Amino acid sequence: TSEYPPASLFKLVTMAHAIDYKIATLESKWFCSGSIEYAGRTIYCHRKIGHGLVNFKEALERSCNIPFYDIGKRIKIDNLATYARELGFGSKTGIIFPESSGLVPTSEWKKRVKGERWWPGETLSCAIGQSFLLVTPIQIACMISGICQGYRVTPRILEDEPIVTHEINISKVTLKMLKKCMKGVVSTQGTAQRLNKFKNIKIYAKTGTAQTSDLSKRTLGGIYLEHGWFVANFKYKDEKPLTIVVFVEHTGSTSPAITMAKDFMLNYFHLV
Repeated sequence: TSEYPPASLFKLVTMAHAIDYKIATLESKWFCSGSIEYAGRTIYCHRKIGHGLVNFKEALERSCNIPFYDIGKRIKIDNLATYARELGFGSKTGIIFPESSGLVPTSEWKKRVKGERWWPGETLSCAIGQSFLLVTPIQIACMISGICQGYRVTPRILEDEPIVTHEINISKVTLKMLKKCMKGVVSTQGTAQRLNKFKNIKIYAKTGTAQTSDLSKRTLGGIYLEHGWFVANFKYKDEKPLTIVVFVEHTGSTSPAITMAKDFMLNYFHLV
């Protein structure tokens, strides 16, 4: 039932919106110097020295923030929220266990709850999965599975429960592009490249480091460190595809989550 910032996992939502609205293609290019200036503030990429020239696909693979900040300047939060809901955020999944709805902010929500307007800079933060955004691990599992299968399902616990599917009103071409980018996350330049040596397996993944406080406090350790996400849809040989979500609180990086996923997969391969 716990809710957390989705961090860079949400870049899949931003990318889907940008591609569908023809704001960018996978080959659109940006130069990442490590930061951008916006409204008198310096906003950083996670890699302070920058990634250099990257296209949209490479940006997702390496989790570069700069292209997503740029897209955040050019989109409306309410349109981004629509795409987030299409991928299952902002509402309960329907699993039989108690669960939270998470939070997908809109301009109306902020006016009603916070009593003030939505500021453009907040859209930049949402575009990389921060700001007011909150999701649950089961919602993340549904999103990743939905992108890879082309539709979302209500999670089941018992095998004889009925299978309930939900259409995703996002271009099939766009969903295919997202899969292509997630496959690159485990390539030699991706953030989960430690998984690229497995044979006879297709892995579509994304990592995320969720900020929990002002970055100036992270040197204090403990509760000020970021959460680590790793999510993937994978298929081994002729087995049915599986989705794995690993979330580690206050770990400071995605490394422990990736390691856990790798250990799980190694054990799974020995069982099938």
